Amino acid sequence: MLANTSIAIIAPLPILLLLFTIGVFNYKHLLPLWTYKRQIKLDFSPNELSGVDIAVVLVIFLLRSVKHSILSTYKWICNARNDVSEVPISPDEDELSLVMPFRPTQADLSAYSVAVKNSLVDRDDVQLVSSQLLLLLSALSEPAMLLLLAHRSCQIRPLGSVNVRNRFELLRPDLCTGETLVSFKEAFLTARLSKHVRTVKRGFEVDLTVSLNVLSKDSTDSIPVFRQNFTILQFARIRAEIIQGRNAAPDSTISTPAWSASIPLTVEYNDPTGWARLCKDYNPIHISTIAAKLFGFPGKLAHGNYIGALAAKYIAFANANEPLFMEITFKRPVVVPAHLELKVSPAAAEESQSRLVIITLFQIISKNKICVEGRIGQLKYTANA
Repeated sequence: MLANTSIAIIAPLPILLLLFTIGVFNYKHLLPLWTYKRQIKLDFSPNELSGVDIAVVLVIFLLRSVKHSILSTYKWICNARNDVSEVPISPDEDELSLVMPFRPTQADLSAYSVAVKNSLVDRDDVQLVSSQLLLLLSALSEPAMLLLLAHRSCQIRPLGSVNVRNRFELLRPDLCTGETLVSFKEAFLTARLSKHVRTVKRGFEVDLTVSLNVLSKDSTDSIPVFRQNFTILQFARIRAEIIQGRNAAPDSTISTPAWSASIPLTVEYNDPTGWARLCKDYNPIHISTIAAKLFGFPGKLAHGNYIGALAAKYIAFANANEPLFMEITFKRPVVVPAHLELKVSPAAAEESQSRLVIITLFQIISKNKICVEGRIGQLKYTANA
């Protein structure tokens, strides 16, 4: 397994290194990623990333993985692997962060509809319900996360980690309609990588938050309209005595939910490529069956958020004009092609922080096993959130 992983990491290096060199000299807009500044500013929108830009970012990820493999091999030879922990120490410096403009287009909305197989994708006024808006905004803003992970000071290895759960918050639905999205002026994304890590049995978890902000018409203040939190698990060797227990799940008044009849979902072999065009996540395990197998998976994998986006088409919420949140936990990878089942619970009241909110639960099942589960509900949002 270790040998296969090493081959998977090293094999594409010559071509990618060439593209990396081209990118360094011809794509100066990426140069802030090489600075030692912990707060950087980019001058392009995520949907303006080119193929070479993405190749440069992939090379950074690959080089980081190669560096780690060399260090791990050295520790193995020196017989010191059991004496150290691979969990990074939280730095004393500020959190890593970046700011970049956000300029979505009608083509982006149409690309989302095509990716999730919505009908009427040829219309110029593509309208998405609130639950789908969560996943659309997540996909369009995800490149900010990938670019921050490419920062030279980032210690996370994207090619050696997995996204285990996400939370999306639609703070201002009135400012996120199809019409307003494509007419945004001075909208911008902020991405922050937490310097605090949580040690777990398989490694460590770290949170990365991406926020979408627009400028207020009445002042120079910015208004947060959407926010998402990625939780990334980095596999690492952990000393048993420092493993921290996970926080207990919050109390809930909901017991065993009554599930609806199964709704079939189909994921085609080429669907991950279509989703990657939107979110710019061209991780080899989503693009190539061979690469996925070299990394130890049985085949090419679907993006977790893409599975959530397919489910969002069937999860309607009573009041689409209210702030909304969605949480997704990824239990098992989905190998494509796949035939899945979606089960949704009826909306029910759940107590959260001494108040009742309406929550809908859902599960996505593959071969009688839960691969994705989540919930969607009202978001109690204040201006200070």
